[in-house]
Amino acid sequence: MYTGIQFSGYKVFSEKNLIELDKITNVNIIIGKNNSGKSSLLDVIEMAYDEAFFEKEKRQIDLLRLNSPMTKDMVQSIFSGYSSIGNWNASIIGKK
Repeated sequence: MYTGIQFSGYKVFSEKNLIELDKITNVNIIIGKNNSGKSSLLDVIEMAYDEAFFEKEKRQIDLLRLNSPMTKDMVQSIFSGYSSIGNWNASIIGKK
């Protein structure tokens, strides 16, 4: 699950302003006047999770950046097969 989304230049949202959604949780409430961008915001969130929808809409959005927590398992899967890189060693992650 993403912890944050940043975007600009999609439908009613200006290219000049970076829109940031942080602290995304399982339940979020979006309130706004008619034609204020609520559905566009949901489109952006859908782009983050649906690759086919993103491919369809990517020409219409200027920037889409996703924040995701980095876990020990993610780091180890990226560097699997390496016993050490410089002073980094997979066996010492999370130990101090």
